[in-house]
Amino acid sequence: MKKHIILCGRRHVGKTTMVNRLMEELAVPVYGYQTNTTVTDPDGTRHIYIYPAGHVDGQMSDANHVGDCRMKVLNLNRDAFETLGVKFIKRAKPGGVIVMDEIGFMEIGADDFCDAILRALDGDIPVLATVKDTELGAEFLDKVRKHPNAEVYMLTAENRDAIYEELLPQVRHWNVERRSVTE
Repeated sequence: MKKHIILCGRRHVGKTTMVNRLMEELAVPVYGYQTNTTVTDPDGTRHIYIYPAGHVDGQMSDANHVGDCRMKVLNLNRDAFETLGVKFIKRAKPGGVIVMDEIGFMEIGADDFCDAILRALDGDIPVLATVKDTELGAEFLDKVRKHPNAEVYMLTAENRDAIYEELLPQVRHWNVERRSVTE
């Protein structure tokens, strides 16, 4: 069994829902980050924010605003990835789990953030991540998807419940394994 779990799939297939369901099963500290998209503006623009994992209902501000999209990126704030994103990943401690929801094309060029993601995948703290299924930024996203410590699960509307059941034992094992790290 590989150490890390990466969920991959198209938009709206349920990657974040899966992460949230699996996080509910964790009885250990959760580190890392999640992104949240606000309701689409009338012109179709979506505003995207980064938060500590498990706190996506937090405040929206310029500091945690990573960018805006309307069919393509209109506005990008790489500084939010480079400061908050790196901090959320690096604060992880043994005995916990790192959530990274979502890894996509917007962070390409945020070199410290991308480095923190790869270091987490190289590390010993379990990672539960989602990766956008896209060709944009393919080189970095391929590094993540092909990481030797990670098992990739391609989610579809048809298989997501079965994958959830398949992943539950591993996530529950993290609880036992991680608690023993801190004892």
